[in-house]
Amino acid sequence: MLTAFTGAGGCLIGTGFCTCEERSLAVAMLSLAVLFMGFGMAGYVVNHVDFAPK
Repeated sequence: MLTAFTGAGGCLIGTGFCTCEERSLAVAMLSLAVLFMGFGMAGYVVNHVDFAPK
């Protein structure tokens, strides 16, 4: 989860440094941030399945 949240944070910080001419790079970095957050969600959402009774 550390890798997922660090990657998402890095992408969001990098997006803040993009200029108006680098719109496609900003969109790509936002998309990568969402991808990393998806990996982070998969890391702890599966934990509820492990604790659920069968």
